[in-house]
Amino acid sequence: MRSSSAGGLTAALSLVLVVLAGCSGGGSDGTATEGRLVEQVCGGFADAAETRAALAAVVGGDTLVEDRYEPDATLKALREADGELTTGELAHGTLYCKVRKAGDEEPAFSIDFREALVVPGGRGDGTFTAFRTGSEAQASDRFAKILFHCRGARAPKGARDRIVAAELERTNDLALRKEDLVVHQVTVLNAAARAVADRLGCTDTELVDGVPSPLAAS
Repeated sequence: MRSSSAGGLTAALSLVLVVLAGCSGGGSDGTATEGRLVEQVCGGFADAAETRAALAAVVGGDTLVEDRYEPDATLKALREADGELTTGELAHGTLYCKVRKAGDEEPAFSIDFREALVVPGGRGDGTFTAFRTGSEAQASDRFAKILFHCRGARAPKGARDRIVAAELERTNDLALRKEDLVVHQVTVLNAAARAVADRLGCTDTELVDGVPSPLAAS
């Protein structure tokens, strides 16, 4: 009887381990699991302490779910940038990352990238705050945008530089001051832009490390 009891206990423990393994790991299709840390989502772009804090603030918690992460599609679209924007390219960027707080059904924010042709050179207004990173960076309480040049290290002389636009759109509700929120959003977007620029092999992006500094409105 003792042998039978031991066998039953072993079987029960094995079942618990199987269940726990299913709860703690990602699916075979690469989808994320409830309860990931901020530095684990979307390829781990939030690897610095200040970026992790900003990402948790923008999502509203430090337990996150990665609904979408499509770096290959983003990189492919940007590598194919030809300097000739169509209406569709202007209207729709390529989704890079979509994140929500664990337990929420709706996403907190999404980040996409697209080709751009010019850098307007704006310095913010009553709605947007301008920041010092890339060629231009601005953020409002629900949107952030950074433009940066992507010069290839091995590009032939006289080749056209790519201009990349990174955009973050937030859809969740947060009880944060706008002054703090815009800094958090542009910090998150800047880190994602740096990750994409690194994968593209961009040089001279002017994307700063850490938290971008705000500029005074003109």
